[in-house]
Amino acid sequence: MKALLIEPLEPLVLSKNPVASQEFITGSHVVLSVPSPTTIGGLVGFALNVTLEGRDSVDHLSILRNLLENIRERGSCRKPFIKGPILWFKDLGSEPYVCLGNIYVPLKGIRVEQVGKNTKVYLDRADHIRYVRSVIEERIGVKLVRGYGNREEKVVDKGYMYKYSTLSYRVVGDGSSVSPIFIYLYDCDKELEPGVYRVGGEGRVANVSVAELEELPGEIIKALERVESPLTLQERGLHLALAPVPLIPLVREKHVKLILDESKPSVVGLEFVERVEGNVQADAEELRSEVRLKRRIERLGLGYSEALGSRRPQILVLPLGTIIRTKKPERFVEAIEMLWSLGFASLLRLG
Repeated sequence: MKALLIEPLEPLVLSKNPVASQEFITGSHVVLSVPSPTTIGGLVGFALNVTLEGRDSVDHLSILRNLLENIRERGSCRKPFIKGPILWFKDLGSEPYVCLGNIYVPLKGIRVEQVGKNTKVYLDRADHIRYVRSVIEERIGVKLVRGYGNREEKVVDKGYMYKYSTLSYRVVGDGSSVSPIFIYLYDCDKELEPGVYRVGGEGRVANVSVAELEELPGEIIKALERVESPLTLQERGLHLALAPVPLIPLVREKHVKLILDESKPSVVGLEFVERVEGNVQADAEELRSEVRLKRRIERLGLGYSEALGSRRPQILVLPLGTIIRTKKPERFVEAIEMLWSLGFASLLRLG
């Protein structure tokens, strides 16, 4: 097991929904707080020189399955080949951080208590000045084309103005800018060639490398030792979702009612869940000692497929930051296993 380090060289564009075209220039472009597992999967596939067949297929899950199989073969990888991320802000020392909504909190600042049947989550307010908040800046872009009117120079393609958002990071205490390193557990024998790779949209890039765990600070290593996947769970425990937990509805009726009752759910993807305690509702502008836990389900776009030249579909997820009481899954469907193998439902063991 090694560590995959991704250090953005510029503000990233991590889309949660499609970039708004000129028809919706006044609309909103929602971004993710950390890269999507499909983004990391695409990055690893590119670094391993994976080429996909079946580009004429419209089955996005088949393309993802093909990507996973090629990565496992070329990289000599095991399932899951990616787990995480843990964040490291070098400017703030060697502490591991985790993402909770729009803030990034030192792992040691999270305290979880069980009061009767209720789970209570507390954030250390005394250390909140070291928290980091995400800053979203909206920008306007245009599509350029070369060779318009048999000329060589680039010109703006007609009707292709759009809006997108970039993500940067500010320390809550003094407002200073910091840059994160996203650290993932990488379970492949073949190392990636270190270098600058495209991450996310709008051609944004990051410095990518693979390191031995022993090369990282001790606190980071201890945090990574607590990172797990539903595919490797062996016992019950309390976990924090580091990546979205995918949910696929069971289509039995024309109108499906979403039921999160773990004993009789209307979705697959909860096979490792004993109880969903709730998502940590924390906001950088209104920090509290005790944070609310509330069950939330979101729609998540699976990103843009370079192979198909189109956006992948949306799925339902429990968002990252969700506290889950887990159990060892006895069985799961192939589609869920594939998504877990790509890093979805990565978990941090609490306590």
